[in-house]
Amino acid sequence: MEKIFEQQTMYCKEHTGNKISYFKINFQGLDSEIFRCGQCALEDSSIKDYLNIESINNSQDDYIFSNWPPICNQKLTDELKQLFKNYVDIEYKIESQFKDLTNEILQAIELKKKEVLNVCSSLKVEKELISRIYNQISSKDELKKILNSDSCIELYKSDLIEFLKKKHEEKESNNLQFQLMIEKIKRYQDIPQIFNFCSIKTQFSQQLNKLDDQIKEYDFFRENINEMQNQLDILIKNKLNEEIQDFDYHFNCFAKGLWKNSENQDFDIFQTIKSTNIYFSKQNQIKLLRGKEQFGSDSKSQDIKVTQHSNQNVISVYKNQEIDFGEIYFKHELSKNKKYTIRFKFNDEGGKYIIIGLINKNNLNGLLSLTKQGKSFCFQSPNHGGNIVKGDYFYTIKKGFTLQMNIDIESKQIQYLDFPLKTSINQLQNEFLLDSESIYYLTIQFGKQTKQIPFETVIDIIHFEEIEKI
Repeated sequence: MEKIFEQQTMYCKEHTGNKISYFKINFQGLDSEIFRCGQCALEDSSIKDYLNIESINNSQDDYIFSNWPPICNQKLTDELKQLFKNYVDIEYKIESQFKDLTNEILQAIELKKKEVLNVCSSLKVEKELISRIYNQISSKDELKKILNSDSCIELYKSDLIEFLKKKHEEKESNNLQFQLMIEKIKRYQDIPQIFNFCSIKTQFSQQLNKLDDQIKEYDFFRENINEMQNQLDILIKNKLNEEIQDFDYHFNCFAKGLWKNSENQDFDIFQTIKSTNIYFSKQNQIKLLRGKEQFGSDSKSQDIKVTQHSNQNVISVYKNQEIDFGEIYFKHELSKNKKYTIRFKFNDEGGKYIIIGLINKNNLNGLLSLTKQGKSFCFQSPNHGGNIVKGDYFYTIKKGFTLQMNIDIESKQIQYLDFPLKTSINQLQNEFLLDSESIYYLTIQFGKQTKQIPFETVIDIIHFEEIEKI
């Protein structure tokens, strides 16, 4: 651009005497006039649509323009610019914080050491002092003198008897002196146990170990945000605009998750990141379930709402408070020829009665509550998918919880696990296994036990994958 202006002077078509100094970012087409002069910029209320050519040419690598490049939400550029301006080297800050922490801890330890040593000094009984006090109370030297005297036997005996008589008279006072001395010595010797330095070290180590959770969370964040960047790079490289729009929607959900996490500690941000990644997975074949929903024979089942979010790669199943009992299944055949992975995300605590499982194609009236070929949630029923493979039996859910369901009809089994941590795995009880020769449909059953308060809930099916058997 600079070379063009060096070769020839360009003038504004609107204000013919003025030299070109701007170009307009938002143009209507190739035939539209994008070059503008200063007067154009003054007269146009959309001043943010203009970029100064000289400013671009003179800009340094570390300068960020507020209105360039064009993006859907231009506020993001302002946010990036502000973050760049206020950027802090966090490694240096953390180093400084640890240094300050170390100095403060050492100062506090030194102060406490002096206080404890003062206590020790006030209670200290020297070993030599113990001997001296004992000899004084026992009158050992006097006894030695008597026993080593050259007196005649009668006088020798008389002196010893008189000495023994005197010491017996002092027995109670001597007893008290011994007790006081013993207590003082014991108390002095117990100082290390009383101040319990081992416990202090353990507590300090535990406080430091709490940083491990934050370290793991940031490692998890880094891995997932890098994976999202890689996926976006692939979409951009292949110019998959529709998928990029899908990515944009779900990344906004992810960003909202970050915001929620700052106000609600129960919001599992890293589970949100992992769930967000699911949307972009090439293996997500959730479209195979779209439009396949069928309703159970109970009249209220027809009131269950299914929303197909085509731009979100999600199918939402909504049950309102008026539905005491209802069942919905997806008429996509699941057989022994493939394995299946399905993930569900809960948007609330689910109410009081949910069973997720499979219904036999030849027995569509066979309720999951009766066949027990599904897992119960919100109410405890180990017969419904409560066979523990790993971890604990689980049935409670909360907002943001992601459930993974692994299906292998040839092995007659369904496994349920918390995703992504997979700390617990439950499966069907042995007496309620699948028939390996039958065809099954994915099914969700809602219910309400007697005298329970009506509830509404939304369950999102966020991932469906068919895996070919080798």
